[in-house]
Amino acid sequence: MIFSSALGIVAFSYAIVIMCLYFWKKKANIEGRLTTLLFKFLVVSLVFLGLVEIGCIWSIVTINQHPVLTEVVCRLHILADIIWMTVVLVYIYAVTIDSGIIGNYAKTRRILAIVLIIVDSLIYFLSCLLKVTFHSAVNANYFVIGGPALYPVYVLGGIGSIAILFMMLKYRKTKPKELNVPIIFFGVSFVLITGLEFVFFNYKINYIYFLYVYLLMAMYFTVESQDTMLLSQAEESRMEAEKANQAKSDFLSSISHEIRTPMNTILGFSQAMLEEKNLTEEIVKRDTKDIKEASSALLELINNILDISRIESGKETADLKEYKIEDLLFEVNSVIVSKISRDVLDFKINVDGNIPTKYKGDSDKLFKILVNILANAISHTKFGSVSLDVGGAYVGETFKLSLIIANTGHEMTESEFNKSFEDFSEEGSTIGTDSIKLGLIVAKRLIEMLGGTIDFRNEKGKGTRYLISIDQEVIDDMK
Repeated sequence: MIFSSALGIVAFSYAIVIMCLYFWKKKANIEGRLTTLLFKFLVVSLVFLGLVEIGCIWSIVTINQHPVLTEVVCRLHILADIIWMTVVLVYIYAVTIDSGIIGNYAKTRRILAIVLIIVDSLIYFLSCLLKVTFHSAVNANYFVIGGPALYPVYVLGGIGSIAILFMMLKYRKTKPKELNVPIIFFGVSFVLITGLEFVFFNYKINYIYFLYVYLLMAMYFTVESQDTMLLSQAEESRMEAEKANQAKSDFLSSISHEIRTPMNTILGFSQAMLEEKNLTEEIVKRDTKDIKEASSALLELINNILDISRIESGKETADLKEYKIEDLLFEVNSVIVSKISRDVLDFKINVDGNIPTKYKGDSDKLFKILVNILANAISHTKFGSVSLDVGGAYVGETFKLSLIIANTGHEMTESEFNKSFEDFSEEGSTIGTDSIKLGLIVAKRLIEMLGGTIDFRNEKGKGTRYLISIDQEVIDDMK
């Protein structure tokens, strides 16, 4: 018995060591990958397979006392072999075609599990129809599982080997180089040990489980090497940090120009008034108006920069309080009217008379959202009108407040609207940073913070619409 189970005991010890190392060692942040889940299954199931291997040999020794138990344990060993081999094939396939990136979705894992169950069940059913033997063909003192019951397993192994060879050749350009080591190692070991088995040992050694363990060990130290993955992630993080730092530098370089422009206006007109010898009331009003406009633009720019800074640092949070929609819209109207020229643009606020009057939400952020997006719409509208339509409806017990900002023409493209702050700052001065563009980014970030959505539609000849939807708690349902 000891000789028959010697390799199994050694391999079982290695399997336990690999499992301990795998679960105790710090791992890269890749828990959602299909390949990670498959490899974790292979590690745990291989320890279970080792217990079955040793149990099989023990039960064969006592076959005269427990014939039924021996049959059950050996059939269980065959089933475990089939499952482990199919999972290895799927793992190698997943690693080969995309280095483990695919399969992050529960649906993919469910489909894969169903397919594996069906395939393994069919192979195992065929195996159960055939006889299993419990002794070496040449010496009854050696205990080896064999017989026709293993033929389906051999067929699966042969088909799997051909499939692996095909995948290695077909995806040779995309597969990770680390995969070559365990595959070549397993192939050479299998041929060598099988040759020794038939030439010198006359088929009296249980070596399949031994090869499984060494295949897993080779994959653990190559494809699934956590040290390599951690170093790779550290390098990626470093490159992303450098890229982000450069993006912020470009952003600061770009925004400094926009800050200098209104500052130069303020200083220039202030200096002009101070040096004016014949200062009149008309000159004072004229220059003061320009100073006021430059100051307002500068303040708006600074406020948007501070808002972005607070959002990026995570200090900005929702401040929920009761408010009337009427009060919010009056404040928005008073600000927007001062920003437009009525000789060129018309501004209208249209409110659905059936929506509730009073809500609980962050009215300050709603105000910023509306003002910033309206300012963006106005800046891109040369003539015609800009409107704000306010409506909403109950979806279950939640009221979805609908805010639609529309204008009669737009120069902004959908790709420009979809820029994130990272994209925006990365391009820096090439796109021209200003308060209007910063305001739109602030608005989008605030909408995300409040759990809402915003969509942008630009139809040629019809104008543009910003579609905003934010859930609000209704306090007073009076229309």
